[in-house]
Amino acid sequence: MIPRAVIFDMDGLMVETESLTSQAYYEVLSSHGVTPIIQASGCVHEVGIFGNLARLKKCYKIHYPFRKLRVELRRARKNLIKKGVQSMPGIFPLLNLLYEKQIPMAVASGSIPSDIRAIVNQLGVRQRFR
Repeated sequence: MIPRAVIFDMDGLMVETESLTSQAYYEVLSSHGVTPIIQASGCVHEVGIFGNLARLKKCYKIHYPFRKLRVELRRARKNLIKKGVQSMPGIFPLLNLLYEKQIPMAVASGSIPSDIRAIVNQLGVRQRFR
């Protein structure tokens, strides 16, 4: 059976972003005098949990405006993305095969749109997605 279309989850399927996001949390929390605890997942944050920043702000008793922390976190993540992301094994052969078969593809992600664009462009696969 040939699919009519394929939607790729960017975070964790196309690229390894958990360690990148964890590093961003680590940098921001450290800049506020906190030594972050590494979770069982190996990350500062809980993987896939919405509201991590608010939870960490409360956990570490950071008395700094949430909005400013969020801006710092996004900036740190963007800077790390610029340094390079790690593609997941097998993603390029799969993208190429689907593209050759003219199967429409899209990217889905919980990341902010500018990060999605930056990562897809960095991987050099933007033209593969409609």
